[in-house]
Amino acid sequence: MPILAWWDLPVPGRIGLAIAFVLLVPGAPLAIILIRRSGAVLWAFIPALSLSLVMLLTVAQVTTGTWSAPVAATILGLGNVACTAFAWNRTPPLRITRPVLRRPGHRRIVSVVALFIAVALWWAATTSVDLDAAGAAGLVTVLPWTYWLALILAVSVAVFAITSKPAPDGVMAAIGVAVLAVMVTTFVGIADGGSPVGTAYVHVGFVEWISQTGTLREAMDARFSWPGFFTAASAVTGWAGLADATPFVVFFPVLAVLLSMAPVYVIGMAVFRDRAVAWTGVLLFVLGSWVQQDYFAPQAVAFPLMLTVIAVLLWQTSETGIPAGTARGWRRFLEPMRRTPARLPGYSACRALMLEAALVVIASAIVISHQLTPVSLIVVLLLLSLLGATRSRTLWFGVSVVFAAWFAFGATDWWTGHLSVLIDGFGRLAEAVGAGVVERVSGDPVYQVMQAARIGWSALFAIAGFVGWSVTRGGRLPMPVTAALVVAPMSLVLGQPYGGEVVLRVYLYALPILAVLAAGGIAPLIRARSALSRVALTLIMVLAAAGVTTARGVNVAFERTPVDVLEVARAVLWETPTGSTIRPLATEGALRVARISDLHHPPSVDGDGTAFERLLQQAPDVVFLTTMRERYEQITRGARPGWYENVATLLEASGQYQVTHRTEHVIVLERKPGPGEDE
Repeated sequence: MPILAWWDLPVPGRIGLAIAFVLLVPGAPLAIILIRRSGAVLWAFIPALSLSLVMLLTVAQVTTGTWSAPVAATILGLGNVACTAFAWNRTPPLRITRPVLRRPGHRRIVSVVALFIAVALWWAATTSVDLDAAGAAGLVTVLPWTYWLALILAVSVAVFAITSKPAPDGVMAAIGVAVLAVMVTTFVGIADGGSPVGTAYVHVGFVEWISQTGTLREAMDARFSWPGFFTAASAVTGWAGLADATPFVVFFPVLAVLLSMAPVYVIGMAVFRDRAVAWTGVLLFVLGSWVQQDYFAPQAVAFPLMLTVIAVLLWQTSETGIPAGTARGWRRFLEPMRRTPARLPGYSACRALMLEAALVVIASAIVISHQLTPVSLIVVLLLLSLLGATRSRTLWFGVSVVFAAWFAFGATDWWTGHLSVLIDGFGRLAEAVGAGVVERVSGDPVYQVMQAARIGWSALFAIAGFVGWSVTRGGRLPMPVTAALVVAPMSLVLGQPYGGEVVLRVYLYALPILAVLAAGGIAPLIRARSALSRVALTLIMVLAAAGVTTARGVNVAFERTPVDVLEVARAVLWETPTGSTIRPLATEGALRVARISDLHHPPSVDGDGTAFERLLQQAPDVVFLTTMRERYEQITRGARPGWYENVATLLEASGQYQVTHRTEHVIVLERKPGPGEDE
């Protein structure tokens, strides 16, 4: 990769090589040195450590004014060579706990054929679906039968692999769940040719800025105060030989889910020590993740990194066990704070310290990449320490120091202008819950029902997790430990001025352990491995797949970026002079895919006039009208059909604007020069 980056060679598959490089270098040899065994914990640790080192290195480059993607690739490549040489000479062979691959018997052949058919049906669905026909009920009303049949086949393959005799087929289970993740997370993006979440293109614009200037854009957007994801994405874009990061946005949700699968499996094994239950937990995690926080964004990477830290700690604890308590009376409640699990078998004090240092590296990458995730991680680490469930008793303090240091010195551009927001927002539980739950259930009556269904879907997972926790008594770990993993994310509601969005994060951060505990609750059904139990389990998972499809696609009528919208947005950005104003720049992500500091939103206008009259008073240089925004106004605010077309007609009739672009999903009008203005 350093050679490709320096010479910019047009090698086929360079994008794939760049992605493999950022996920494997230098995490692979380092993980082998520190873990020394095969299995899910190794596969969770390798990409997490590699991504973290890329983030830390590229942020260091940008903040010191030494930005260079080829130099970053060279440093990482040389580090990988050194670590590989050390691992080769000093590390014993990997401890293989079980065969990774089986002979391709008839079961696997049938499963592979079924998956091929499922993918073909799913692809046919992406080409035939009419997303423009989606209304207040969302995606579920326009999906063709081929999608549902593909979903049933993929679920059946995953369940068949999980309940395979005499033991689960881990390879086919992983492939089956991964295929399901592709189907659920990328359907709208593939069908539309663009990311369903417009904010992804805002982040593409941030990445382009870093690639072109090698600096952070200060005093413009708070997200630049946590640049780890953006600097790493800029490096990968350069290594891949791309003009910008747009090619990543459609498939990025799959990468985010795949990075989370191994940590969730490790957590499941730590809690239940049952491969079938652990894989069912992974499957439920994928089928419960409807909140769409896996788009091209910092939290999509910070979340699996956090899961990896938690997974490694729980893996260590499950391998050594938690010392039994001997205190009686009220002293038994204080005893967990004084107990410490033993070191892993075969680990010296130095090696254990190196592993803990690697966890600090991963946590540091989280700190410089996202605002909320480090807070949840610190609370989890603190609770695990207080409960005596981790040997790394002071890890929470170390991560807190890194968090405080970055907030004080790295995020000064944000907190110097938003300190009052931070202080005022602390502890406003009712407002956060109201914005995250109550305010979302509004608008069209059908839309209200669908939003309530989303909330119900989340509540169902919470109830299933609680039932599983109660029935299994927390699995192999003490009940307070597994409960802490669910309770910790709730602290975000109390301490973060993040509005209603924080409620979605609480659900997402709690989902992995909820999914694992829910799988434990149906463990007898999973372990039965009879024909009837397999049918019952398949039915449950098919219903779950239908549920996540429905919940995830509720907003598809207006949360889309069809390919023509992106193309017209790029044309507008190319044509519009620097300093011009565009309406609505703030809410249309495609308009910020480039030139993030050149164009502006027009100033607000106070008054009692109509929306059209206020628009004329604002006099933006460009008006960008999309059918998606029109559907949003219809569904959430009761606007009449054809409202935007009417606005365009009125703007033309005013004599002040002329249409410059018109496609199926977008109308663009440009203000005509007034008297004395240049053409």
